[in-house]
Amino acid sequence: MSSPIGGFYLNAQFKKQAEKFELENKPNLALTLQLLFEGSCLIDTSDQILIDNELLIKNDKVAITLTPTLLSANLIQVHSLVIINQTNSIHTAQQIMTIESGEQLTTLVEGDSKIQLTLSANLS
Repeated sequence: MSSPIGGFYLNAQFKKQAEKFELENKPNLALTLQLLFEGSCLIDTSDQILIDNELLIKNDKVAITLTPTLLSANLIQVHSLVIINQTNSIHTAQQIMTIESGEQLTTLVEGDSKIQLTLSANLS
């Protein structure tokens, strides 16, 4: 007769192994990001992230949350949430960009000519 506690232990072990396998097999993404607001550069940075994970980039003026998803072997969709802290107000906008690995793309966030986002992504 087996112990019911043993079943929980084995289930936890299998779950831990599955999570480790998933992390080891997820593609890594190198992102380069530049955000301009009213012509001023608020962020110009590069970072590494795993596909389907969130990356938060922030400073005292802006916070950007990026969530990349792999659509095909070379095509990446990046959901971005931009929060800009101005003196009197907070400006929030979202943008979804679809980019091919190795390319650079510039877009106006939500069509607002004040907010320009440039992104390049390289799968590794």
